[in-house]
Amino acid sequence: MATTLSGKHGYVFIHIPKTAGRSVFKALQKEADGQDFDSFLEARGIAAPNTDGQGYLKHHPARYVRKILGAALYDSLESVTVARNPYARIWSLYRYQRLRDWDAEGQPMPEIFEREFNTFVKELCEKRPRPMHEYVSSRSGERLVKSILKLESLSDDFAAWSSRIVGVPITLPEKGRTLGAVEDVPFSELSVETIQKTYALDFEMFDYDTAPPRSGAA
Repeated sequence: MATTLSGKHGYVFIHIPKTAGRSVFKALQKEADGQDFDSFLEARGIAAPNTDGQGYLKHHPARYVRKILGAALYDSLESVTVARNPYARIWSLYRYQRLRDWDAEGQPMPEIFEREFNTFVKELCEKRPRPMHEYVSSRSGERLVKSILKLESLSDDFAAWSSRIVGVPITLPEKGRTLGAVEDVPFSELSVETIQKTYALDFEMFDYDTAPPRSGAA
């Protein structure tokens, strides 16, 4: 799902869940001869795992794509992914799973919303969710993706990357509605500590501040 490759332009896009991968996937399909990796597998009679072990359908880590394509071919491609602030990524996952509990104006309905969110963080991290770095690394920790774009500057990053790889800057489709900004999320002290511990390597590899985003921060 959303993992994309192109023989014509020589790239492979590794989709990390909850990092706007569908927008990138659609743009690559439309503008850059992108092929859905699952269709690539199906055409070759390869049965892909139904989930990645964390409930995300077919979000293939780079090491799996490299295994299927072969190291020589994979390493010759321009591999790319999109990373996201770990706090914002968890908030996005929560919104995704709680979408039914928002009203038509995008406002939270439950009165105990704050407590529920921090409980969600605790329960999620207890299950050891797959962090972002595992999607782009080998089992020994070697990074397998050449270009890492940031969701926070994705329009500019993707335009620059596509100009280099495809020859023209590609504009991403508009995002869906936003149900609250991460800067306004009431992270408890325990949630902050839990996220920092669970996603320590994500903060380091993708160069994100370990403090949660705040409204009005410089």
